[in-house]
This record gives sequence, C-alpha cells and structure tokens, in this order.
Amino acid sequence: MVPTQKVLKTFEKRANQGDIDAMKKVASFYQDGKCGAIKNIEKALYWYRKAAESGDAISMFNCSNIIGAINADDPDKIIESFEWLKLAVEIDNELAQAVYQLAQSYNQGVGCDVNIAKTIMLLHQAAELGLPEALYDLSAVYKLGIGTNINLKYSLSCLQKAADKDYPDAMSDLAKVFWMGKYESINIKPDSKKAFELARRAAALGDTDAKQNLAHFYLSGIGCPADPSLGFKILKGLVSDSIDPSAMHDLAACYFHGEGCEKNEKQFIKWMTKAAEAGLLTAQQALYNYYRNKKESNKELIYLEMASGNGDGEASFILAKKMGTNIIDTEYYRLLKKSGNQGSLKGVTEYTAISIFQDKNYQEAVNMYERFILPDKTTENYHLTYAYELLKENYITDVKAKALLYYFLNQLYIDTHYAEPYKITEAEIPIAVNHYTNVAALQNMIKKDEKCQSKNHLWMFHTEYMNDPEEGKYLYNSIDSVSIPYTDKWIKDIKTKDNKTYHTFLSCFSGCDYDELNMWRLYGNDAKGICISIPIKYFKCNNVLQSITRNTEKNNLKPSLYKVNYSKETVEELYKKIEKWFAAIEKSMSLNKRKNKKEIKVIIFSFFSFIFDELKHLFKSPNYEVEKEFRILSYNPPGDNEILISDSEMPKLYVPTSYFLFQKGTKIIIGPKAANKEELKLELEHRLLVSGYEDVEVLISKAKYK
Repeated sequence: MVPTQKVLKTFEKRANQGDIDAMKKVASFYQDGKCGAIKNIEKALYWYRKAAESGDAISMFNCSNIIGAINADDPDKIIESFEWLKLAVEIDNELAQAVYQLAQSYNQGVGCDVNIAKTIMLLHQAAELGLPEALYDLSAVYKLGIGTNINLKYSLSCLQKAADKDYPDAMSDLAKVFWMGKYESINIKPDSKKAFELARRAAALGDTDAKQNLAHFYLSGIGCPADPSLGFKILKGLVSDSIDPSAMHDLAACYFHGEGCEKNEKQFIKWMTKAAEAGLLTAQQALYNYYRNKKESNKELIYLEMASGNGDGEASFILAKKMGTNIIDTEYYRLLKKSGNQGSLKGVTEYTAISIFQDKNYQEAVNMYERFILPDKTTENYHLTYAYELLKENYITDVKAKALLYYFLNQLYIDTHYAEPYKITEAEIPIAVNHYTNVAALQNMIKKDEKCQSKNHLWMFHTEYMNDPEEGKYLYNSIDSVSIPYTDKWIKDIKTKDNKTYHTFLSCFSGCDYDELNMWRLYGNDAKGICISIPIKYFKCNNVLQSITRNTEKNNLKPSLYKVNYSKETVEELYKKIEKWFAAIEKSMSLNKRKNKKEIKVIIFSFFSFIFDELKHLFKSPNYEVEKEFRILSYNPPGDNEILISDSEMPKLYVPTSYFLFQKGTKIIIGPKAANKEELKLELEHRLLVSGYEDVEVLISKAKYK
C-alpha cells in the first residue's frame, strides 16, 4: 500500500469511529482527489453530511455548496442546500463566507423567498467579519437605495474599505472616483495618481475593467508618465483574452488615431466591426459616422440600422432623413416616430412638424415630448419640463394646443440656445483664462477643511452681488431697438416684471494677459490681490448653451466655459430669430380664436422670461469688450440644497464649482501692489505643497503699477 493510500485508510477508520475532524478530512480527500482518493463528489458529500449531522457548521456549509452545485435544476435539493446554509450560520455566525452566501440567497430568492431586509442585515454581518465582497455589495445597496435610504457617504466609505482589502472590483470603481473627482453627487479632490495606482493594483489581480482603465491612463499620461505603447499593448492583450466589445472599440480607436501604434485603417475597421457586431452601440455609431465621411452609403446604412435597432434615436432620425422628406411617406413618418420614442429631440420635433401639417397624431407628439419631462430641474432639456409645468399650471388640456406649444417653445429654445453667439472659435480660445480675487480667498481655496478635503474650487456667486449696475440688462435694454411686432405683442412687459424660474450664479474670467493693468485695477483688489491663471484645457469650451449647465455642472471635472458676447448685431440677430417663432405661434395657433388666449399668453411670457434668465448674463455692452470675458454659470431653483451661504460678515449665496483648480500648468500671480510679495510667495508655495499641489507655480506680477 502506497503511503498516501495509507493516510486515506487511517482517516477513514477514524471517521467511521465518529471523529468529526476525520470525517471532514476524508470528505476533502474525495472532493479534491487527494491522498490516494479518486475524486468522488458523492462520497465527499456523504462524509460532509455525516460531520454536519454531528453539528459541524463548516461541514453544513460544504454540504450546502455541493448539493446546490450538483442539483441546480432540482427545486427540492435547492431548498435543502439553503436549509444547510441557514443552519451553518445559526450554529456559527462568524463563518464569513457562509453569512455572505446566505445574504445572496435571500437577495436572489434561492431556496427561499426574497428578503431584502435580511440580505442587508447579513451583508453588514459579513462586512463586520472583514469580507471585502460584502463591503462592496453594501456600497451598491446604499448607493442605489436598495431596501433602504440612499446614503452616499456610507456607500463611498464601504467602497474605500473594500478597496483597502484589495478587492479588485472595488479598486477599479474607486479608481474611477479619483479620476473623475466625483462619486454620484459627492465631489472629491481629483487625484489621478491614486486613480492610476488603484487601477494598476486591480489590473494585477486580473480585473478586466481596471486593465482597460489602466490602458487609458498610459495612453493619456493620467497619473503616470505617458506610455502609449504600453497602453496599446494592454488593450491588445484584453481582446486576445476575452470578447469584451468595449476593449475592441478602444483598440480600434488606437489604430485609427495611431496611439501607441502605427495608424492602420484596416485594423481599425476589423476591431470596430467586431465590437459593433457584438452589440456595442458606440462602435455602431463610430462606424456609421466613419462610412458617412467616406461617402460609402451602403455600409453607413448597415450600421445606422444596427444602431437604430439598438435604441439610438439619432440613428433612427438619420435613417428617416435618408428616406427623403416626403411627409406622406409612411416609412419616413414611422422612423421619425421611432426616433422620438428612442429619445431623439430632433425626431420628436420633425414628427410634430408633420403632425401639425397633416393635422393629426397630436397625442402621440405630446407623449413623445413628455418622455423628456423630469422633475429634477438640473437635467438637460429642462426647458421641456418647464414648458410642461406651465401647461399644467394654466390648465391647457386640449391636445392640439399642447402639441403646438411644445413644438414652438422647443424651437424657440433651440434657436436661442444652440446659436452662433456661444460658439468659441479656435481663434478665440486663449491659452489660459484668468480669475482675479483677494489673497484671503485664495488661501481658503488651498486650505483643507476638517474632513481633509481640499477646497480647490471657485465660488459662483449670485448675480445680485455683481458690482456692475448694468449686469444682465443689456439684452433687455436692446429690445426697443429692434422691430419685433409679434414679440412685442406677447412680451410687452418683459423688462418690468421679475419672473425668475431660478437663481443664476456665475464666476468670471478674462482672456487678456494676466498682467493687464486694467484687470488688476478693476478686479484684482486694486492690484493688491492675486490672479489664478488656469489652462484652457481644464474647461469644456461649449458650442451651445444647454440646460445641462445648471447646478449639476459642479459634478463634472471640467466646468463649461462660455464667452461673453459684446456685439450689437448679434443681439439684433437673436431677436429676429425670436420674432420668427412668435410669428409662427400667432399664425399656427390662431390665438385670437381660442378660449384660453389669456392662459397661452401667460405661458409664452413665462417661457420667454425663462429663456432670458439663461441668456442675459452672456451679453454685455460693447463698452466692456476689452475685458475678453468668459464665464461659468449655474442655474439653481430657489431653495436648492446646492446653494450655500458664506460665513463672511455680510453672508452671500454661492454655489461651488467642481474641484478643478491647481492642476498642472496653473499659475498664481501675486498682484503688483500686494504687501510683502516675497513672504507671501513663500507662504503660498508652502500651502500648495502640503496640500498636494506641487505642480502649481507662484509668480510675482511684473506689471508697472504707479
């Protein structure tokens, strides 16, 4: 008899004599095929069951696992598996894996009824025993509010604890948090180095999501020295090891742009096609845009149809337009309807225009518009939510009137917001923009608070505090200089009535040289203050003014930057666009014949005021053009919890921006009249260094100030 068989026989003899530890040993030998035992799951279960019947909790847990694994399609056996698991936890509530597995059973209803309350209780129990996967699941529970209230701070804390225990999914998710500088609605200091390190650790443990993020970090030099070749190599390894369409998409992008490799159009098409055929919508969109630019309409059509079938409203809209614009064509009309139902505002608008022309299907048009309606005033397309509220408040129930109002108000909004005045051309984009403030304010921005969170953000103050008495009035004051009879008819008292739908907060920047004397005099605390010069790459230079810029903007790493317009001609052009839609409203709705003429007038007036609320702070008199001003804005409804109150002697309302200051390339310039410049420079450099902003340069102004 070989030695290993002798070991097996010895333990079997002891097991037959009632030795529980021996029973467990023999079970493990048969389970793993060790110590002379031929692998035999039935024999392993026999001995685990014997030990379990003797009261051993670990054996009960093993019985549960084996019975569940070999009888997955037998409901009675699944219940037996659950009962063994439940008994194991009752006997030994410190078996962390058993506790966690029981939580999963209650969550999924495996062998029992679904019980979310017990799931959460057991997850807490497993987390207290140090199980990282339980901490990770608790993070999701409190993030989404599953069976309990949402608690983002606790959710983030659980995620951090799971990551500290080297749980790959948690490290990968936390890497994204530090990369983006936000966790849902919680803002944190962006830390690309932490993000890189977490992704690296998770990738080393095999997490594919982390590997993909790590590739991006190397490609872009985020948190590490840029190494495009290594980033490309990681992506290539990912597509070799798995069929992840997202990795295929990213590899294709590398081939297209020549990142980490030579440009290779054939390889781009190969991998993007694989990703598209695997169902990845972004790949389908990339290919229909690619083939459109190549003017290969047959191939473009293939991927448009794919994307349309995958829920892309924009693709459905393009397909409709390819049908031609024959408004009696049923296929064209059908595709527009599909586009609208998939969330394309263009599709809804075109569908409604045809419905108006054909005088039919108004209810369907109204339904499509109202799919955009959300109670949250911080969302994109909030103008439709506001229109909905106005219609409801003024008892507009006639479906035709509702469809017409949605259509015209939406078109009025688009023509005023998606317009040339807000486009920042390449020639207008400065290398950096400059924000002037006082020394104390800067010190507060650098300082960390009691929770060790950096305050590297700006405060957007309420527009009522602006020191310019003409602030926000130029657009209103210009209304009398343009011939707009239809607009005048419905918006006669716009300048005399305050009809704000929300408060506007803003922060100002100049595109001039930071040592411009006039800027120091006017905005730099009479040259005794400081200037923060921020590279333009840390902003989004938006081409259109959208409602997305309201207070959720602070959840984005890059604030949206808009130029201030000083052109009288631009204002006149804007009013002409407005007049066009008021003329259309007058003609199409035959307002004078309607019983609800008064209510419709209130709606038009309120909506026009709403539009002006968003526009008026982006227009100033030509007298101010030398300032080359840019602004970031936040629109917040009254009582919004994002509005804070300063603790200054004269408290002021403000909304904080995202944590985007003090990144690499940012400069702080001490004003030409500041006291003790060298001492102040030394102090600011120290503050920045201890707060982790070693890449920020502190300079002293060279402006000659008398």
